[in-house]
Amino acid sequence: MRLHRLYLEKLRWCRISVRINMANIDKEFKQLLVDRPLTEEEMFLARWMLENGNSEAALFISQLEKARVVGLCGCGCPTIDFKVEGFPDPAGGVQILAEYRFGTDEDPADIFIFERSGILSGFEVCSYGDGPVRILPQPSELKLI
Repeated sequence: MRLHRLYLEKLRWCRISVRINMANIDKEFKQLLVDRPLTEEEMFLARWMLENGNSEAALFISQLEKARVVGLCGCGCPTIDFKVEGFPDPAGGVQILAEYRFGTDEDPADIFIFERSGILSGFEVCSYGDGPVRILPQPSELKLI
């Protein structure tokens, strides 16, 4: 239920704030399709979240080393989807490995890293304020939910 609410909020922002070339976007989810390595900042934050997540999270660190970014949210937030080299495309339901809150009481946001079918699949950034988050938080800003 909580995950469904996060995606509905994310899709609301995608629908009202995206103005980019639709030829490069998955129209159903407003996702920008890419293929690139994780940035140093993305890799650092994802590793930190896996090292400090639930009891299964650390098992996915080896997959992180083989992950590439294959999707970005069209709203401009730092949400990314992974493709892990040597693994099939993930399918099935999302399982959260670590979830944190950051921001202020007036402008809160969440970030969570997740897997699907045992495959590391990405991290989601969700804002509950007036607009999407534009930059990744630092680990020192994160509070466990």
